[in-house]
Amino acid sequence: MESLLNPIDGFKECTSESKISRFFGRNHLKGDKVFDLILFLFILYGLALKFRFALAIPLNSDSVLAGLVSREVLEHGNYFLSGYYFPSADPYIFSDFLPFHLLPQLFSDYDPMALVVSSYLIFIGTVVVYSMLIYSITKNITNSLIFSALIANVPNSPFGWGSYSFFAVPTGHTATILFIGLLLLICEQDARKEIKSILYLLILILISFSDSILILWYLVPFFVTQTFLNRPFELRKIIFPFISMASVGLIYLLKESVNTFVSIPVSLITSKAQILDNWRLFYEGIALLYNFNLYQFTQTHRLDIQIAILIPITIGIIYFIVVNISYNMLKKPVCLFPLLSIAFTSIVYIFTSVSIDILTTRYLTFPLIICTVILALIYNKNTKHYRLYSVLFLLLVIINAGSNLEAFKSGYQEPNQEQYELISYLKESNLTYGYADYWDSNIITYLSKEEVIIRPVTFTDTGIVPFRWLSCERWFEEQGNITDKVFILQRNMQKGEIEAIVNVNPPKETLEFGNYKIYVWNTQELQSLIHFS
Repeated sequence: MESLLNPIDGFKECTSESKISRFFGRNHLKGDKVFDLILFLFILYGLALKFRFALAIPLNSDSVLAGLVSREVLEHGNYFLSGYYFPSADPYIFSDFLPFHLLPQLFSDYDPMALVVSSYLIFIGTVVVYSMLIYSITKNITNSLIFSALIANVPNSPFGWGSYSFFAVPTGHTATILFIGLLLLICEQDARKEIKSILYLLILILISFSDSILILWYLVPFFVTQTFLNRPFELRKIIFPFISMASVGLIYLLKESVNTFVSIPVSLITSKAQILDNWRLFYEGIALLYNFNLYQFTQTHRLDIQIAILIPITIGIIYFIVVNISYNMLKKPVCLFPLLSIAFTSIVYIFTSVSIDILTTRYLTFPLIICTVILALIYNKNTKHYRLYSVLFLLLVIINAGSNLEAFKSGYQEPNQEQYELISYLKESNLTYGYADYWDSNIITYLSKEEVIIRPVTFTDTGIVPFRWLSCERWFEEQGNITDKVFILQRNMQKGEIEAIVNVNPPKETLEFGNYKIYVWNTQELQSLIHFS
């Protein structure tokens, strides 16, 4: 375990070396109570608004996964989730479902509000864990408050999505970020090395099984940092990092062997056009995480007063970082690890197929956290231009806080109102079992608490086949228990596959509700088109 401590011990080493002792001093800001109070008030303000934003988040079939999994375990007795189709890269079992969602779903009777509140608490936990990590490094509460104020006020948008939405959505990568912080904190604790090693490996294995992004964000840059700084080379210092890498590698191979874990291959991109597209998504994603108005500026190129203020603030902060980090500092773990994590994530994002659209900005959330950690660590009265940095930092927090207030005042629609109205209509029409595409099925099944069950399927020219993604094989084996009417739900925007089925086997009734068409058959009439074997 001694080698495991090196990167984090490097943080402490940085604070004690005379050459950079000015960088992370312990006692510089004790008298600045007003600044600390302002930061604390902005933290409370930001977290209060974030709670209101969380309650307004619309759920979809992806984000209700924790609720459906909890019901599968607790209501249907599928304790080992046999036959449940998860993405191999991120099944989220030990990172999200078990520690954060299972019991809240049980005690709330599978209330969707419990999903978003649990996710909000994960976000708060992330802020607390990294603030504790910063304090353990600097022994200065102001540095922790700086981090908390920045993250608590990450901007949302008037359209309900922005930087915070990537942290707030249920079953995302926020819990993984939290556990990475816990891994770093474990290294900081003064406990027996054997206990720390066991706890560290346990968390590392369980979370890497649940979310493979941990390998890119944390494990690889952590290992490279230790290897690069192992000078002069000592074998004993890389034994534990090697054990960690080997353990995670075996877990990754284990996941690939589970037949209900669906793999999506990631490929290297060689097309210059695709690389340029990914680069565009990369800088647009950074702009979106930083400030929604800045993201809009990348789309419209229209300069408003807020962007005109934000750009020089950002340049000033970057200048402050550059003039206060020496070459020797870059070789310290406190800088090398986060820089490698950011670099590896950026390379994978730009040069592989993981980038699809602006929603894959979620893979850039940990770099945002780690950049904010660096900003918080740098702040010190003995650094050059620290008063200017204080002003720039407060202006950035104020701008983001103002953006959040503007988004809040713009108002939000009641989340999932369309789905709830559809559920009421289906129940009134005595339609409680049907089929639809993935995006309409799981969300309605969960929100109705299985009073209306819609299974995810794919409609083809020859019939209806299961959609085996975030679904369970049990769902497709229950067909023999259906004795009443069955329906197919079609959104207006869907293509002609459903129409082909309707032409081959006309329904006995066709209903319309909002943006949906509902085709109704007697169960036996539709059996010939169902291919679930």
